Amino acid sequence: MSGRSWLRVVAIVACCSGVSSVSGDEIADQARKILQDRCGACHGKVNPQNGLNVLDFAALNENGYVAAGKLDQSLLWERVATADEDSIMPPGQRLPEAESAILRQWIEAGALPPSEGVIRRPFVSTADIFAAVAADLRKFPTSDHERLRYFSISHLHNNPTVSDADLRTFRAALSKLVNSLSWEPVIVLPEGVDEHNTVLRIDLVSLGWDKDNLWHRILTDYPYGMSYDSATDAGLSGDANFVYDATGSRIPILRADWFIAKAGVPPLYHDLLRLPSGDNAAAELEKLLSVDVARDFRENRIARAGFIKSNVSQHNRLVDRHPSAFGAYWKSYDFGSSAGRQSLLQFPLGPKFDGNPHERAAFEHDGGELIFNLPNGLQGYLLVDEKGARIDRGPINVVFDSKKPLGNSEVINGISCMVCHVHGMQPFQDDVLSGNGLQGTDKQKLERLFLTQDKMDRFLEIDRSRFLKALDEATGPFQRGPEEQTPITEFREPVGAIARQFTENLTFEDVAAELAVEDAESLKPLFNAQAFRKFGLGVLVDGKVIKRDAFEKLTPFSVYQEVADQLGNGTPERVFE
Repeated sequence: MSGRSWLRVVAIVACCSGVSSVSGDEIADQARKILQDRCGACHGKVNPQNGLNVLDFAALNENGYVAAGKLDQSLLWERVATADEDSIMPPGQRLPEAESAILRQWIEAGALPPSEGVIRRPFVSTADIFAAVAADLRKFPTSDHERLRYFSISHLHNNPTVSDADLRTFRAALSKLVNSLSWEPVIVLPEGVDEHNTVLRIDLVSLGWDKDNLWHRILTDYPYGMSYDSATDAGLSGDANFVYDATGSRIPILRADWFIAKAGVPPLYHDLLRLPSGDNAAAELEKLLSVDVARDFRENRIARAGFIKSNVSQHNRLVDRHPSAFGAYWKSYDFGSSAGRQSLLQFPLGPKFDGNPHERAAFEHDGGELIFNLPNGLQGYLLVDEKGARIDRGPINVVFDSKKPLGNSEVINGISCMVCHVHGMQPFQDDVLSGNGLQGTDKQKLERLFLTQDKMDRFLEIDRSRFLKALDEATGPFQRGPEEQTPITEFREPVGAIARQFTENLTFEDVAAELAVEDAESLKPLFNAQAFRKFGLGVLVDGKVIKRDAFEKLTPFSVYQEVADQLGNGTPERVFE
């Protein structure tokens, strides 16, 4: 898509109808709010379509979307003022003069960024977080305290480049992921405990995470742990000590964005969902789900389809649907070739197993994807090799991920599957039933397993409906704005969006927000000092970026922890295995 095309999906509606002009800092702040509220859903930090974040004012100027003082060279204004009804923004309608005047005046005045020191949203400090958690814990019986844990998005709330729409996506992603890592029968919504919904509570028991010490497992990888029991702020230290003692955890509050990015991929994804490991992972999972693959094959309890071209496979692919304890179990068979025993048109009656009466027509596969309904209606995923052993990533010569949730084409268990199956099972068209070359009893068997398209579509709709109902329950309350009725299928998949954004480079504004510094400008002279330059932070002052992995690598503490410590914002805290 060209640089100019981004504006075709942006609806710019001013928030200050009836105001014909403003001046000074006020116009920049109002322009920012217009862009945040009306453009941020498609072009925010989390979902920067075409690489554009409209709240990155430097990028707006550098890339020509806005030319300071030059309306005729500003792509944004071009789309607002155009006479072409097919390309005008908002689509199909013209902005009232009073509303477009704010954007026009802002550009003509130099398209300056919002004034320094202007608080976009009320700042949430570390003391505010612990005060909210302490107050929330006191609402519960003491016996319940150890089962309660918290996730924070306060640093995102404090970041002026993160829109309100982005914050809704973070909450939705957290809710989807924690429920996708639960074997409990109901959807459990994280609940906001502070005024701005920047701190969300979960119940370990309700998610089944009280088993196997799973919270401790999460913490062993956590690079943002800080303790505040010795803070100079008496209120913070008092609340922190109460929270630590009540929950029995030195790190009872996690950053939600880190969790979303890390718990959706191995090893945390496997560990939290407690998926079987080793050479017999597929067989162990099937036992857990009350699925007997060989029996289902013999007794024609499989709904089977094969296709020559797939969106994820390099070669032909076969999928089986089995009834399972919690709904459906879908098992794919993937191949490194489409020739010989790996041709589904010639050998569609696999896999090979002891007692398969159609072994002469059985394929030989190289791996597969297992998709299964969890008790709450969402889906779990497992990648396996040709023998059924668990693997983290699919071989690139067998399967690939065109959506690239983490920036590459590898199919990564968990995250890749969630992004691909955003609405549940993907539709497909069978090629084998009409295109095979079998005869006799082999052909009769094939016609019992391979369903006609209308019958397979009914199964797909049943499973899709089950998943969408659970997805709506888990994410709808967070995705939708007040009184919004948008169908859940209209929203972008949130976990992959957050995971991809989390791996992006960090700007000065990002680091300031993550360090919980309200006056970001006060950091610039500090970052120029040798004490902070040794961490590589000096480049941020020059408008450059640092890598996320460098910021959080544990050796034994992360750069984040070391810098926060030097700023007096807590003491580094780690949990070891």
